[in-house]
Amino acid sequence: IDPSSVHWVEAAGNYVELHVGDQTYMLRATMKEIENRLGGIDFARIHRSTIVKKDQIKGIYPAMNGDKNLILKDGSEVRLSRRYTSNLELI
Repeated sequence: IDPSSVHWVEAAGNYVELHVGDQTYMLRATMKEIENRLGGIDFARIHRSTIVKKDQIKGIYPAMNGDKNLILKDGSEVRLSRRYTSNLELI
């Protein structure tokens, strides 16, 4: 899978789910391994279990406890943790 086609990544136990368009692919890897493979410029780790491609972010909304929710262009909603806010350069 071409890294530029990945929209977002979610941890799933000992696997990660790569969301590519309307398809989801399971891969046995850690989030750290995937984060290193994807590179840092186009992608941001926004939670211990989530990495998003920055150009897939449609909106940012407040959530509880200082966290935020991101709405992605495909309609998915993911949590932006306070701990990882600095990884995401707001557009």
